Amino acid sequence: MEIIVPRASICTTRHVWEARGMLRNVDNDRLAIECRWLRRTIDSSRLDPYVMLCNHIVREGKDCIGPFLENLETSCGLWDPNETALARIARRAAR
Repeated sequence: MEIIVPRASICTTRHVWEARGMLRNVDNDRLAIECRWLRRTIDSSRLDPYVMLCNHIVREGKDCIGPFLENLETSCGLWDPNETALARIARRAAR
């Protein structure tokens, strides 16, 4: 399985994964909720006050494209794993 990483994050994510030996042959779910750029907050001016915002420099402050459904991957090209996702990847690689 080849993992495509956006150019902006190649210096960080790709090298971290390679160093940990997790880049090749990894079953990697790209869940929106496990993105390092996700910022959850509350905005009382919205109908649904629970807001999921992207913190990445390219989409700063815009709504995360999601989806926020269990077991559905996001197609966002800016997705980078947070610590929860890295731990899951490590557990799967150890099997």
